Amino acid sequence: QKAMALPWRAPWAAGPICVFLLLVRLEISSASHFRYGSIKWAPTQVENEAEFELQVAFRKNYNWGALFKEKWRNTAVDPAWTSDLGLRADLLPCDSEDVTLDNPRILCFDDQTQPYTTSYELLFPTGMGENGNDLVPNTDGQDAFVYPATSAPGDVGKIANSLADQENTGGTVCKCRFHKGVDATWDEECPETTTNIGGGLQTGDDAKNNMETGYPYTSNYPGATMKQPTYYLGFIDPAASNSAPYLGGQISTCTPWSEVFGFFYGDGAFNNEGVVVKVTELDFDNTVLGNSFRGTSTKFKHTYASGYRSGSLPWIAYFTGGNRLKTLNNNAQGRFRLETTVKFNPAFPDNASPVGGALPLLPLPYSDTPGVQFQIPAYDRDEGDKVRFFLGNQVEQGGLLMAASPGGVVSWHKDVYTANICRERVGPADTFNCRADAFSGLTPSETANYEQDTLYLANLAAGLIQPKWTEELHLPHQPPDLTIDYETGVVTWRTGVDMGTADSGGFGPRNTGFYNLVVMVEERKEGDSDEPETRDPLAIKIPIDFLLYLYPAMHYCSKDCLIGGGGGNDLQTFETRDGLYGHSDVGGSYPLSGTGQCKICGGGGAYRNPTGEPGGGVNIEDDDVVYNPLAYKNGTFYCDVQQIRTNHIYGDGSLFATDSSDQAATSVEFGFVSDPTWDYTFPFDFQGCLGAGPEDASSIVPYSGDYDVCNTNNPPYFLTPSSEGDLQGETPELLHTNAQGLKVGRISRELGQTVEFTLQAYDADQCSEVAISDVGLSFNMALSAPTRIDSLGADNAPKSVQRTFTWPAYYFNETTGEKQDTFNSGLDQRDQFSVVCFYTSDQYLLTVHPFHCIQITLVEPTTIEWCNEEPANGDMVDTSIGVEKCISMCVKKSPLDSFDYRIVVQPVMTELAGVYPIDATDATKVFKFPYDNINFPISGGFKQEQDPFALQDPWNVDYCLTPSPEEECIFTVCFEGADLDTIEGTNRDSTDIRCFIIRVVNYVMTFNPVEDDGVYVRDDMVSLQLDPKEGYSVSAWVQPLCGFDQNVLVNRTVFQFASTRSNVELVGPKIDAGLEVRSAVMWHEASDTTGSFYYYDCHGGVHFAGEVECKIWHYVALSVAEGGSAHLYVDGALSGYDVTSSIDPHKAPGVAFHTSSRPDNFAEYNETSGELFPGTNTGHFRVGEGFYGSVDEVRVWNRTLAAAEVDEDMFTRQASTGGEGPVVVMSFSDNSAIQWSIIPTTTGQAQSSYPGMIPCVLGVETVIGPAAGGCMVDVRVWQAANTTHITCQFGDMQTRGVFNTQERVTCEVPPSASPQFATVRISNNGGTFSNVTAVGKEVHYLYMDSVLFLPGDDWSGANIDGVCSELKAKQVADDDKRVTFGGWFCPDCHP
Repeated sequence: QKAMALPWRAPWAAGPICVFLLLVRLEISSASHFRYGSIKWAPTQVENEAEFELQVAFRKNYNWGALFKEKWRNTAVDPAWTSDLGLRADLLPCDSEDVTLDNPRILCFDDQTQPYTTSYELLFPTGMGENGNDLVPNTDGQDAFVYPATSAPGDVGKIANSLADQENTGGTVCKCRFHKGVDATWDEECPETTTNIGGGLQTGDDAKNNMETGYPYTSNYPGATMKQPTYYLGFIDPAASNSAPYLGGQISTCTPWSEVFGFFYGDGAFNNEGVVVKVTELDFDNTVLGNSFRGTSTKFKHTYASGYRSGSLPWIAYFTGGNRLKTLNNNAQGRFRLETTVKFNPAFPDNASPVGGALPLLPLPYSDTPGVQFQIPAYDRDEGDKVRFFLGNQVEQGGLLMAASPGGVVSWHKDVYTANICRERVGPADTFNCRADAFSGLTPSETANYEQDTLYLANLAAGLIQPKWTEELHLPHQPPDLTIDYETGVVTWRTGVDMGTADSGGFGPRNTGFYNLVVMVEERKEGDSDEPETRDPLAIKIPIDFLLYLYPAMHYCSKDCLIGGGGGNDLQTFETRDGLYGHSDVGGSYPLSGTGQCKICGGGGAYRNPTGEPGGGVNIEDDDVVYNPLAYKNGTFYCDVQQIRTNHIYGDGSLFATDSSDQAATSVEFGFVSDPTWDYTFPFDFQGCLGAGPEDASSIVPYSGDYDVCNTNNPPYFLTPSSEGDLQGETPELLHTNAQGLKVGRISRELGQTVEFTLQAYDADQCSEVAISDVGLSFNMALSAPTRIDSLGADNAPKSVQRTFTWPAYYFNETTGEKQDTFNSGLDQRDQFSVVCFYTSDQYLLTVHPFHCIQITLVEPTTIEWCNEEPANGDMVDTSIGVEKCISMCVKKSPLDSFDYRIVVQPVMTELAGVYPIDATDATKVFKFPYDNINFPISGGFKQEQDPFALQDPWNVDYCLTPSPEEECIFTVCFEGADLDTIEGTNRDSTDIRCFIIRVVNYVMTFNPVEDDGVYVRDDMVSLQLDPKEGYSVSAWVQPLCGFDQNVLVNRTVFQFASTRSNVELVGPKIDAGLEVRSAVMWHEASDTTGSFYYYDCHGGVHFAGEVECKIWHYVALSVAEGGSAHLYVDGALSGYDVTSSIDPHKAPGVAFHTSSRPDNFAEYNETSGELFPGTNTGHFRVGEGFYGSVDEVRVWNRTLAAAEVDEDMFTRQASTGGEGPVVVMSFSDNSAIQWSIIPTTTGQAQSSYPGMIPCVLGVETVIGPAAGGCMVDVRVWQAANTTHITCQFGDMQTRGVFNTQERVTCEVPPSASPQFATVRISNNGGTFSNVTAVGKEVHYLYMDSVLFLPGDDWSGANIDGVCSELKAKQVADDDKRVTFGGWFCPDCHP
């Protein structure tokens, strides 16, 4: 180990302060290989037994197998553990490039060909000190490893001691972090408030476990009463030598915290066999943030004597060993202690600890107010439980920090530290330190003359005086100005804008580099006290201990930036040595074949390797990070070494520098200062020029020969199905918030099933190093190797990465103890509730607010089913055009309220004959032909969005249809409930299939004066909307019935405008008695098959149109102009909608006339002024009074309609009021809106169609016929109307159709030029045919050549005279007896 860096000032006063490293070898017991850790546990089926699992991360290039009794193995080669614990401390191979030191028994993780992440494991035993001594007290008197008797301690390694137990089972750990393990009467709990978040000490009068311990020492000064520290921890001598500083023999009471390593259960027991950690991820990159691996322990168990310790307090279990980084800005070289609490509650027998994780090392760029933010992903596995987040106190942070004197002697306690710095004459000269005689280790004369000591004065001049011991400097503490939200786990850290600038709130600036953060996650059950920011000493807690790395934001050049040339040396950062960013364009698999590399032009910090170590210092180690004190702004070196910020570019190519601290502005050429008077001969490692640009701009210009754009680095992001832009991936979306407030995606599987999903990430930056990583995977979880996928960026560079997460079911074989994969749900030992979190990174920026967390739930296998019997298979529902109709369905699977499956209701698009659609009973025949084929409307769909990644159980969904004019059809729709997690190939978990009929029906108004005399439809507000000085128009579809034999009146009203003013006029018998008819369109029956429409009013007389047929739908329109000219149209105004193969003249061309009558709009005439004014309500509009037949689509306009508009309205299916449209539309679909003159008995709404509708084709009775055509076939339809315009279409050929019923039309099949399938369509008006796409059904008619059909009786067959005689004659003439017969035959086999 090296000592802390010592700054010194160069001899040139005007130059910068440079930082160098003083290299001093320290005892390796403080080896800083720990990076990250967390613990979780769960109860087993055994009473008071807990099963533990660790997540950890350590330094990679560490001498694994040489220290702390740690061992390793490659299970694919040999299950035996490997180590070389006898290796000399100065011959550790991973610390040197000397190949002669290679040792096959030491693991350095330096061979990238090895399967480290698939078969390598590490063993972390229990003991004390780097040499692996047994815990104190040593009950058998022997250590498992001893020094050879012929050598002094430390000169050579240690050897196995055959006399000792494999592990000492009687050792203990001191109860207090300050206890030195010497005096048994002092082994008490530390006098501190453990529930204090800050972990403050209670120093008081209790000195037993204080940081100061008096110890008489007179060997150097006989007769003196001096006191010195008890001993120097870290130099433990099993031989119990009494010569200082080897006083290890005094440690006999307990094992001090500063020396212990291993897993301890908190009840006096510890993991005797050691914790086995499987390597799961390894970072070979020897950069500042690389050089590490992560691992997950195999699960191990411990049984406690009771569910909790005294006072209902939980047991405290912990894992400890080794020190933290010595380059940390807080907790440097402190001990780590992963501490969890264990408690068993009979009321909650399955209650387990919370689970959490974090990145082992989280890089964070400086950020202005509100500061850097990221989230701690944690959750509780128990239903209804929540988690709360707190910053760990001093004990939870490890309890102790190691302090090293400049002379290289380490210490853990105040008295030892004070003695060290006083003896080296680098301690402060005040009455509480080296001028006091209690702990200085100096003679009285030395303490009295301390300030005059020559060595002290020299060290004072050199700036080497060390601070006195304080809690702020020498005990653990969290990063300053860092807080955590106790409910959400969101961390906010006020870092300042950069290394030299406070943020807008006045916080910071904080030093760049490493920080340690310890977060404690506590369980809260329903009913627990849950005061904000308050720790609960009875709660179950887990630790999340990890590193932060604070750095200036990184910028990189565009691709046009010259790589490796100009602008001085390449800018190194914590992530790269060569100053380049982005994956190489060189071919190969990931991480190559990327976007190409760009030159870093700012940010990210820089590092340089130290010199002076054996091997030239080329090894990357923790403390190789160096930041130039002038480079804090944007993290780079500036063009002027006097900290001049450049922000202007002039046309001559020079940079104008401002804000100079020591000298005038200087111009720059190719990144070097060009002022000839400036001396830059000193050894300054110039790293390039940040360049010019507004200080707050997102883009700056570096100077590296050319002015290339310097881009701000942007974070990557996960590609989800709803990602913005064209890029859409498969990553499950964060659509849910769990009980902890954590945004999660949710996935459910059954026990025995493999959990698998894909993660995709994208980086839009021009240069990219995008990667996907996890926060920590549980046992048997795995992420596949990264692969590149095509991106859709502007430059088509592959900027996307994909990894697949898998978690197979497993169990441990009771006989062999080996893990085995399984598909048996009964053997599956995975946690049934877990959360796994991921992040994507470009090596600088990470998606950590929030992490991308997926909640995984596993349950016992069950079957998906419908929630209830309704809606039943075969149910029929009706709707009308423009009216929404829904089928409500519900499926469920899990019997547990706490568990959700990924279940959906999905349409079944293709029928399976004899299986579905099929009637529930033989009695209903709902799905008989032509309803036995499935067809979905094009606009139908589920009202609720069914997220394929969401957990939803039960799932209620509505399938809804609002029919358009092209969808007035009958639909057979089928559905099934399905568990998306079990549909793999033929393995599908789904419900039975339910099918329904949706009929889109139309309603017309029917009138029968024989059954309902005096019944009609009225609207007393229509006349009010018409201006009598303007024209008006009325149209309707009318189907008159001939009623001679029904004793029906000859003249019948279709619609009329009436008035109840005083003028009384009779119009026809009974019907218009007592009313003044302003205008009316009426029907006159001429015979039992024909009749005429005519116009009538009380002033203009009667005007007849031509004669038409009864029972046929006719379009009738009345248009009256402002001047009184009028026209009554029947079946259109212009020729059109004729069948292309024939001429179809209109049977009733209509009639033109003149009238002065107008509807009564309640207006009164002022004879004096000549103005109209509102009067009483005397005008009425009536439909069907005395009429016999049906009426539909009555429309009224407040204007005249031209002839072309009449024809357009004729087949306009839906008309909207407003603008130029009608003021009134009566479609008769909504029964509640109909106003009756009197309540009818038989008259009213009837389901029927009219010619303005588009029929759909459902089937053809005869599906095959000759290409010559001419066959008469029945076509099964929906919404056919009885009209003279019915037309059939086979392919492109049209022919006349004959109306039979609304569901059947007879067509004469037109000829076809060749055998083919022809799509069959029907039109009610000869112009608008069935839309097969809209109704989801296309019916074909097959044209075939003519064939001979033989019924198979004795007389069947065909004969052509003369065939045999011709064959015989040919045989005689040609002397050829051979005969060949051939043909096409299709036998119909019968039983």
